[in-house]
Order: sequence, then structure tokens, then C-alpha cells
Amino acid sequence: LRSAALGALASGRPKVPKLRFGQDVAPGVSAAGKTPVCEPNGCKVIGETPRTPEGLSDMRMRHRHRAGPGEATVHWGRNGVPFPGPGSGYGRPNLRGEGGVAQNFISGQKVGVAEYRNLVAEANFQSTVREPLGKSWCRGHSMPAQTEEPEFPGFGCAIRRSGPAKECIFPRDYVPEAEEVRKQYCRTHQSWAAGEMTNRDYEWPKVVCNKNHRFGAVELVKDSNKHGLGVKTALSMDVGSEPLSLPRTRVVESVLEHFRHLNADHIGQSRALFQNGRELPHHHAFGLPTSKEDTSAGQLIHESCSIDKQQPDDDLGRCTARGRQNFLTKEPFGVPSVRTDLVPKPRHKRSVANTVNFGDDHGARALVAPGKFQTQNVFDEDFLQRRPTDDLQQILRGAGYDVGEEEFEAIFRSAVGMHGDGDMESGASVEAVMVAFSDHFGRLRTRQPTAPPLSARG
Repeated sequence: LRSAALGALASGRPKVPKLRFGQDVAPGVSAAGKTPVCEPNGCKVIGETPRTPEGLSDMRMRHRHRAGPGEATVHWGRNGVPFPGPGSGYGRPNLRGEGGVAQNFISGQKVGVAEYRNLVAEANFQSTVREPLGKSWCRGHSMPAQTEEPEFPGFGCAIRRSGPAKECIFPRDYVPEAEEVRKQYCRTHQSWAAGEMTNRDYEWPKVVCNKNHRFGAVELVKDSNKHGLGVKTALSMDVGSEPLSLPRTRVVESVLEHFRHLNADHIGQSRALFQNGRELPHHHAFGLPTSKEDTSAGQLIHESCSIDKQQPDDDLGRCTARGRQNFLTKEPFGVPSVRTDLVPKPRHKRSVANTVNFGDDHGARALVAPGKFQTQNVFDEDFLQRRPTDDLQQILRGAGYDVGEEEFEAIFRSAVGMHGDGDMESGASVEAVMVAFSDHFGRLRTRQPTAPPLSARG
């Protein structure tokens, strides 16, 4: 009945759009803005919160915030593209035995007597005296005695309580600025509204409305190319002054026309060289006749010089100037292009600006055909590096293979033998262990066909 009465009261006066009736959940807090006028039976009319205005331009609609509450903003280029999986993780994994975060927290921790001795030793430090733990800074100021009294009001000016902050943020009876004032601020201070297109009120000429109009001036170059229209003239040489018209007929002297016809180039014909008046026999050939000599092409290639003349020059590769001491050495002089005479640093410790070529740079193969495990920071040379037995066993276990001690010893000896030096202390490479591993269990499968395969974890 109450709702029906409210509807009857609302129907007796002009309809208020987008209004709802309800109880004020915070009657002690006054509403911002103007107080609503219609309050039938003590029930306040709560208006709807302001919304984004409709009918915005395309430019403002494209730059609106598209994500909803609690939704991440997605770039246009990644719309519908799923994120890649984490895989094995990012960064370099920590080896077992290294500290970690827990070790970093307890690295400088001291307890018991050691902590007490450290506090006594740091009691006279300036930072300890000036910044006591749990207290404000002690700058050594001598404050007046009245500051210690409980009734001391404090320094500075007293706060004047003129009203709540809501009156400052949403003042009542606020008259918005006129449109002329807003446009003036846009022109002087560039104070555009949020999402508003910049409009400088240019008065464009009517010629700009033409869709074929282009800004800028056309400067005709005064040269022999007909003021920059050489290509157009070449393509329209047989056209008259008007489009799709024939050139006008001109009456000239016959001598000039005959000369033009003889001297000009014609399509599909050779140019006249004015040599038609010579009477030559049919078998005539131009040029000098070939001389008949006994020298053959083989003699010209091998030459007919003596043995002494065929020897290299005396100053080839050395200086023959007098007064200079020339010593023949086994090592060449100068600095080589590839600095094999220097001991290079590890590649991960070199500077980016280092341009010295130590001979270990990657070639084009690393870009065209990179390694299979290069994305995991494992390169091809890591498989060729010789490692001790402990590292090799850890690599096999990490790959998922459980190998017994006797089987691993046989595989390790076979891998060391592939290096050719038999040095057991230097160890073997991962590639040699992989080959020896395949050969060892290949022989076992040949001898025992029914034997179970090598157990692998996961």
C-alpha cells in the first residue's frame, strides 16, 4: 500500500526520470549538492549517480577505458592471444647447496653474547644516538620548559574548523562556468576537458573541402625539362593541347621536314649514319687483317723468359734499402687481427664495448641455426666441456636416468677413452657420456633381449 501511495503521489506531478525511493542508510551525514525537494511520507528520493554522457564522438569512444571493474586492461595487439605457459621458469635456477633467501636473512644475524657485545660497541655511534630504535630522531635541541606542560597548545597556527571537507569538494549552490569562459581557458591555458578533441577554430577556405585538395605550393622548375613536366610530355607527345584530342596540323618547309625525318630516331628502325654513298664489294670486311706469326698462344701464356727472370724480385717481402738492419724472424711483426697472443676473459665478463677479436666469436651459424637448448642458456660448447664424475652423475639424475655405480663407472671409462688422452682426472664431456651411454645399453639389449629397459623417473 505504501508503494502504491508513493506511485500515486508521483503520478500527480511531472515525472522525475531515473529516480528510486528508499531509506537513507546514513542520516547523520548530509548529502552533497542540492537537497531533493520531493520527499513523500518522509521517504527521500535518491537520484541515480551521474553516468558517462551518451552520443560521444568516435575519437572519444575509442579512447575510453574498456576494462571493467577488476578486469585487467588488454592491449589491442594481444586481444585473444593466450599467454605462454611458465615452462621451467624464468631466470637461472639455484644449484643445490647454495644459500637462498633464508641464508640472506640470517647472514648477519647475531644472538646471545655476540649480540650484546655488538650493541655495546655501537652505543656511541652517531646513528645510534641520533636515531634510537622505536623513537623519533634526537637532534639535541634544548626545548623551553613550557613545551613539557600538558596544556601546551603546540607551535604554529590553530586549525580553524569552518566546515567539513565535503563542502569544499562538492559545494552547494555551485554555478558552473559559462561556455564562453570555458572556451577562453581552452584557448589561453589549453584546459581541455577529459577526452575532448582539440579544436582551434580554424576558418578553412572553401577550396579545402575538395577531396582532391592538397596543401603546399607547386614550384615549377625552370629547366630544359619543360618546367618539370618532362614525363607527362613524353607520355602525351601525340596528344593535342586538350585531353583526348589530336595535335594540330602545322605547315612547314619540306627541307626541314626531310631533315627531321632523316635525323630523328624512329621506332623499330636503326638510326641513319649517312654512309649510304659508299660503293663496297659484297665480301668487304672492316678492320686490320690478322698477322701471321709463329708465336702461339701457349708461348704467350708460359712466356719464353730465362730461369733468372722467372725468379721473384729481390725486394719481395723485405726491405733492400741500405742503412737499415733487417732481421729475419720466425714470428711476424705487428699485431694480428685475431688476438691469439692475449688471454681473453670469459665471455660473460667482457664489456659490451669490447671490440677485440679473440677468435671465439659466434659466426652466422648461431643466428641461422641456433642450438636446441640455447633458449635455456645452454650452448653447444657446454656439451664439449670435460666435467668430473660428480657433475656427470648429477646431470644424468636431473635428466631422469638412474644408473648404478658399476654401470656408471664403465660408461665413464668408455667416455674418457673417446677423448684419446686417458686422463681420468680431467673427466669427460657430456657428449662423450651420451655416446658411451647409448653404446653400453645397446650392447646389453643385444645380449639380453628380455631384459627390462633402463628405469627413468618422470
